[in-house]
Formats: sequence, structure tokens, C-alpha cells
Amino acid sequence: MFHVNDTREGRKNEISGYIKEGNQCVAVLLATADFEWTIRRAIMALCPLPTSIVKEFILRNCSGPDSYGKVWNDLIANNKGLNFPKYSQDSLRLSKLIPHWVFFKKAYDLRHKIIHGVQGTTGLSFANNQVQYILDATDIIIDFCTLNGVDLYKNLRYVKKLKSCNNCMVFKTSRLNNKL
Repeated sequence: MFHVNDTREGRKNEISGYIKEGNQCVAVLLATADFEWTIRRAIMALCPLPTSIVKEFILRNCSGPDSYGKVWNDLIANNKGLNFPKYSQDSLRLSKLIPHWVFFKKAYDLRHKIIHGVQGTTGLSFANNQVQYILDATDIIIDFCTLNGVDLYKNLRYVKKLKSCNNCMVFKTSRLNNKL
């Protein structure tokens, strides 16, 4: 479906192509997979914790908007050691950064219903709207990273040692303290 050397526009075109072909359920699943790929890379790129800790303990079982929102808020929005001068502290929260958060969560819920067999199909127009909410959320994360010097479509730096993590909620857990 997606490839290592994809571009943002290429992915969006591929996802939109499934809508045009009448494969709206595939489009919903791919849009959410693209969002998860994007948000995970963004968290790893912006987070001051070592990459291995983020992957192994924080993102390992992370899935869905609420879970990603909590991790984002703990590691990115609430970390006063990071500097995002174009944003207020409150506007860094994932639910504030993505302006149509409620609609995005409902769109993401459609993925859950499709993947778990609760809903077998969906209307073309409805799916198109839901996919657009997901793609818009993904674009916002990409734009945020770009504004802060991170290109998610290039190799990310691998953090080996802890950088500034003032008020980093996840860092304060004993499980992570034992690993660092």
C-alpha cells in the first residue's frame, strides 16, 4: 500500500483513488494508517526521550485518538523544555491543534467499526467526508513538524540520551526511570 519513499501528496492521491474507485472502506483504513504513521513519527521526532524508550514503552500499545492525544500532550504539549514559539501552551494539546477534533474522532471511529466488523461498508459521500477529516488531521501534524524543523518523510534522528524533559509526565513514571 504505502512505500518508504512515498510523498505526502502521493499518499493522499492513493487514498483518494480508493474513494474514486468505490472502495471507500479501504480509503478509511488507509487514511487512519497514514495518520498513525504520521503521529508516531512526529512524537518520536519531537520527544526528548530516547527513541528506544518511546518505541518500547510509550508507543508500543498506543492506538486511537485518545491514546495518541494523551501521549502527545504528555511528551510534546506539556513539556516546557521544548520550544514552540508560534504556539501557546494550550494550543499545543492535540485536541486543540487539530481544529475539528470531535469530527476527527468520529471519523477514526469509523475505522474501528470497519476493522472489527461492526460495520461492513459505508456510503461513498459519508466515507469521503470522514477520510477528509483524517487527512486534514494528518496534514496539521505534518505542518506542525515542518514549522519546527522536522521532515517526517526523511530519516529521523535517533535520540540515544535524554534531552530536556521538564514536566514530561511519562518521564516521571518509575518504569521509565528504571530504563534510563
